[in-house]
Amino acid sequence: MKLLIAGASSKFFHLKEFGEALTRAGSEYRLVSDVETYTGFPSRQISKWFDTKKKFNNLIDEFKPDAIFIDRHAHFGLAVLQSNKLFIDFQLSVQFYG
Repeated sequence: MKLLIAGASSKFFHLKEFGEALTRAGSEYRLVSDVETYTGFPSRQISKWFDTKKKFNNLIDEFKPDAIFIDRHAHFGLAVLQSNKLFIDFQLSVQFYG
């Protein structure tokens, strides 16, 4: 199974540990920053308001993940929903089980 993990750079340490545990279980993962891959309006950087999904689409086409794990609600998560890929939203899981 190939899993794309996208999240905030401040959580990379924990997301990388999660990815390494998946690797030990026989899965493949790639860790990316969600805001560096795709963002839009509203954003602090006005130039980001007009971003296209080119970088996001290239990532999906190149890696071909079976599922995408997001750790927060952001434009990246919306792009995942629109791509019709299986996604796992960490925040919803925490709210449901919390």
